[in-house]
Amino acid sequence: MGIKKKPAHADAPLEATLVIEQHRPDDNLPSETLDAIMRFRQLLDAANALKQAASPSGTGAGASLIAGAMNALRARIEEQLRYKDHLEASIRLPYRLLVVGQSQVGKSTLVNVLANARVLATTGAGDAKTLKETVLSYSRENDRRLNVRYITKQQGQQRRFALENYARKQASLMNQWTHQWENQKLTQDRDLADAVQDAAHDDSSAPPSGISASRPHERYITQIKEIIYPECRDPKKFEQLDITDRDAISTATAADWVDAWCMLLGQEPVAGARFHSLWRDRLDTAKQLVGTSKEFRESAGSAREFARTVEQHTAESIAYLVDHVEVSTNSEFLEQIVVEDLPGVGNFSDASSEVAAEVLEKAIRTRNLDGIMVVTRQNGLDKASVELLEHSKVLERVIAEQIDVAVAITHIDRLAHSMVREYRNRDAEIPSRDDLIKAASAIVEEKQRQKLTELLTRQQGYLNVVVPAPENVQVLERTCIAGVDAYAAEAYLFNDDWQKQDAISSSFEATGVARLLQHFKSRANERHEARLREIQAYGDGVRSIIDAGLASIISDNDTSTAQRLAAEAKRVYIEHIDSAQLQLSNDWTAVKTKTRVRLDEVVKHSIAVAVSATTQATRDRHLEVIEFCRTANNGTPVHFMTMCAALLRNGTWVNGTSHKLNLPGDLETAFLNSIVHSWAPIHQEIVSILRDHVKDTRALLKQLEELARTASYQAGVEHNADAIKRIRLEVEITLKNSETALSAIVVDLKGQVRPKLQPWLQDHFAKACQNVLERVRAGEGYTVRLIREYDKIGASAAALAGKVCADFLTQIHRLIKQQTDQILLRSDPVAEAFRSVKNAPHDLEEPKEIAQARAALVAWARARTNWADRSEGAKPKC
Repeated sequence: MGIKKKPAHADAPLEATLVIEQHRPDDNLPSETLDAIMRFRQLLDAANALKQAASPSGTGAGASLIAGAMNALRARIEEQLRYKDHLEASIRLPYRLLVVGQSQVGKSTLVNVLANARVLATTGAGDAKTLKETVLSYSRENDRRLNVRYITKQQGQQRRFALENYARKQASLMNQWTHQWENQKLTQDRDLADAVQDAAHDDSSAPPSGISASRPHERYITQIKEIIYPECRDPKKFEQLDITDRDAISTATAADWVDAWCMLLGQEPVAGARFHSLWRDRLDTAKQLVGTSKEFRESAGSAREFARTVEQHTAESIAYLVDHVEVSTNSEFLEQIVVEDLPGVGNFSDASSEVAAEVLEKAIRTRNLDGIMVVTRQNGLDKASVELLEHSKVLERVIAEQIDVAVAITHIDRLAHSMVREYRNRDAEIPSRDDLIKAASAIVEEKQRQKLTELLTRQQGYLNVVVPAPENVQVLERTCIAGVDAYAAEAYLFNDDWQKQDAISSSFEATGVARLLQHFKSRANERHEARLREIQAYGDGVRSIIDAGLASIISDNDTSTAQRLAAEAKRVYIEHIDSAQLQLSNDWTAVKTKTRVRLDEVVKHSIAVAVSATTQATRDRHLEVIEFCRTANNGTPVHFMTMCAALLRNGTWVNGTSHKLNLPGDLETAFLNSIVHSWAPIHQEIVSILRDHVKDTRALLKQLEELARTASYQAGVEHNADAIKRIRLEVEITLKNSETALSAIVVDLKGQVRPKLQPWLQDHFAKACQNVLERVRAGEGYTVRLIREYDKIGASAAALAGKVCADFLTQIHRLIKQQTDQILLRSDPVAEAFRSVKNAPHDLEEPKEIAQARAALVAWARARTNWADRSEGAKPKC
């Protein structure tokens, strides 16, 4: 697609086509790199083909065996191939070299010499010649190319919103706005919001001096102003502008420049649109560049036209619309290196003054930087360059050997000329031109070495590292400090006779540039060779992993080997299990003993408490009955007759509804209630003991299961988890059976007390009452004596009831112990689990389908032993 309109401020001599940027495509890779990548891809293709190869067939369990082996092999291949993309991308990356320094120190001239390509602008209006970082890359084609990607509309919006945010805060501009501030749209775009926030910073948050002294809004005003009026960069051209244009520039406010950004982006102005008609024509062509990419070829015009096009996009105001610019040329130096020429630092009046800091800081942050060349004049590293190196942490990376550094001192020919004048003033013999250049180089190099030593010493003081930083001498040994006569080098390289006449150096070698060339070429080659070794080692690793996987399939599934390994695995497994059995068996004995002791102690103690409580309850009830007898009917003959009838009727008499005397029955009820109530906590305590016992048993079985799992891992077999689960289930069933038996004992207790106690009490009272009637005769105090005797009968019955309670509960205790031994502690679950685990099947005889599957796997693996040879008919040498 051709450019329909040409910018009013700069003719584009070459036809441009839309392109998509491709960094280091195969066509532009060095042959050695391309060969390594092709071999690497062949190896990866072979690995992927093996990973996707059809599995041998099998049936039943044999199919599962085949699937397991194949899945394991494929997983190994997949794991090993995880970093393939990273490695290929890494070896494609060229050595990235950034060139920094003040304006007009000869950076672009030196880069042209290094790249053997006179494409970068070395003349221009104003202080800064380079406004945009310019990438020089390698191309095998003899036809040079310029690839340009212009800013997107969103990037333009960021600049517009940042400037608008600043302008709307100015009180003097409050009346210029015709549109509301697009707060909602701004907050929806995170990048735009960040840009606005940056523009809103006050002066206290500005970067350190020497890095950036301009504010973002000032930069964006300068950019749009010079896009419209490139004449602003040249005072003579500015004076030739129409008076209307000069007035527009001098009277335009920040709001007017916001309108200019709106017009550039194809939007309606938001302020007064004062210069809408004046600026429209100048912005129409620039507007068409936003969001596009273009390629310019040298073959479309002359070398001078191509250089002019490069200059337009890097050293003139159109560069402000460029997001990425790259010049590709066939240069041996660029075969492994990408060189980026950065705008000068320290010229804060220029809108491009921050570019170098931004590029360098991003490169450091993303670790996308291999070398840096600082270009400076004779009197030492300038303040702006020093602050840039320190602020961006370049020196830290240099000390850590993560970045190569070189210092190029330009314009040493001037020093050589001054040395000539000194020799003439002294009437001394003037050395040869080359000797003069060498002497000048030695002088300036020593100054830079001292300056760099000071910087490194200061930087090491800032570092907070455990390992001491290397000595300065070590850093300086790998640092190239070279005085260069770039002007002369350019003359000899491009064969410019008129420049040769002014040059002091007699040849290209004498200019000192060759040292820089050799320094970075050797560094780039070292880095490239290291990455070649890395991809070689990775390829060897892929081979090793896959070969080992195939060998494992063969060895693991060979019939005799499988039987031998199975027998050995079983032996190792049982050996580990046996080593743990004694301790667990001792633990089980301790658990069983603890349970028995707790049951015995709890029940014995609880029986004593129950006997005491039962005796007391029967005694209390007997006293209540006697007291009733003493007070009934105030001792009248009715009372006497009541007592007699009670004695004659074995202690029971009822007269109507007012009197009831039934001491045997009352004692029986009191006894029964007391013993049942006393037994309830005993029952709960026993249940708790049983549950603790099962809990301890579960813990032992879990410990056994973990031991078995560890043993199986060490032996390489599957542990018999089912056996332990079965024993655990049996323990749970045993607990339920024990609790059921205990509940049955409690139920029996309630049913056995009354039939056992009632006959005994009836017999006791019948005999005792008969004896009383025979011994106590009617007479004075008969009733009192009769009640006293009756009291004695009750007291003896209460005492004897306690003995019966003790005997009865002792019998229950025996039943509990018997039930516990027979049900809960009858067997050793740990020992049973050990036996089940050890006796689990580890058959050496395999089913037919398994044997067939193993044979198929072995045949499949052996047929692919030379798997890499199958890729495109050639064996990779990776």
